[in-house]
Amino acid sequence: MLKSIIELLEKYKLLQFTKFALVGGVSAVLEISIFKFLTGQYGTENLIAFNVMAYSFAVVFNYILSRQFVFETGKYNTQTEFFAFCIVATIGLGINTTFLYIGFHYFKLHELIAKIFAIGITVLWNFFAKKTFVFKG
Repeated sequence: MLKSIIELLEKYKLLQFTKFALVGGVSAVLEISIFKFLTGQYGTENLIAFNVMAYSFAVVFNYILSRQFVFETGKYNTQTEFFAFCIVATIGLGINTTFLYIGFHYFKLHELIAKIFAIGITVLWNFFAKKTFVFKG
């Protein structure tokens, strides 16, 4: 049963996106947990700094899992690949932080709802940018 599901996903090129979504989901849980811990302990006055900290931890975690389970390595050497990953992640951080800020300050969403919304927007950028600019395919 599992083998036929994997074959179906491969046939329609969804296996990689499914792996990306699973790795991203685990990374998102880590990011949200760190963010929730920091805002729970220290409030929302430093919302942007807490976002950067949580996102940074999740990015390193995501890189390790993406490299092992999602994308093919070998497009670049490891140092160049990690540098390209960090560039993509930095742009993703800008997207993430912008939507967090807008959701929290302008739409008056709870910080966790704004954070989840921001992660959702950032996912699209991350998948296509990593697939195109960082990893082999």
